[in-house]
Amino acid sequence: RRPPTMEDDSDLFDPPRRITFSFDSSGWLYTYHLGVAHYLQQALLGGSGGGGGPSSDFAFSGSSGGALVAGALATGIDIHALASFVISCHGECQYNPWRMFPCTDRALQRFVGQAAHKRANGRLRVLLTRIQLWTLKPAVRPETVSAFGSTQHLKQVLRASCHIPFLAGPLPYHVPRQDAPDGSMLHAGGDFIDGLYWPSVLFMWRQFDRADTLVRVSGIGNPLAAIRPPLPVPLHWVVLPPPPETLWKLFACGYHDAAQWLADHTEEGEAELLAE
Repeated sequence: RRPPTMEDDSDLFDPPRRITFSFDSSGWLYTYHLGVAHYLQQALLGGSGGGGGPSSDFAFSGSSGGALVAGALATGIDIHALASFVISCHGECQYNPWRMFPCTDRALQRFVGQAAHKRANGRLRVLLTRIQLWTLKPAVRPETVSAFGSTQHLKQVLRASCHIPFLAGPLPYHVPRQDAPDGSMLHAGGDFIDGLYWPSVLFMWRQFDRADTLVRVSGIGNPLAAIRPPLPVPLHWVVLPPPPETLWKLFACGYHDAAQWLADHTEEGEAELLAE
């Protein structure tokens, strides 16, 4: 079988029906996502540090900060340790939102270990926005990546999904072309920015397969999400973080809401996959 390319990676691994947790764009509100992820890691995914990542019954997708959380779950990163690192960057970023991106780079270098791309392949979908000028194709279009040629490629894709124009620099984030071992193209590469908010009804980025059970998580409180904060949160927190104690409260809120979601759906018998 020929090596896959970006255009046909949706059926790359012929995935079985499974539960996909999908994390929206969030900025600093991804501390809520991290709380959700911490509960999922403890209750469903067998904890962290096992080296093999979560069970193949689960998949993850995300955009921007949500992609970082999805990637952490897919590769078995210790979510609580990651949250502690993120919140420790508060002082650096409180009045300097552009410092979010050096902090992201440090987190990727610190937490994404060797061979992480092997655990992410077929289990993680990352939403990007491709910037393409002077061509016949649209200049701005959504794209997903779920095949990663190396750990460095995985880091680059996650970083590109978080790249906010002007705050992170005047130019898009460049991801080099990735080739398979036999020399064929695995990923065309290109110039990308933040995954933004592409409606999934127009572009199916959240799931590998329509038969998957989708559980959407929103730190902003999107009413269509299955797991979301019970009260509206200030939107300026996306870029300008609240105090560390508030970030930890968002983390705790996400943990509680994920636990409540699981309890509700288990009682109602709507999560049959969780018992398989």
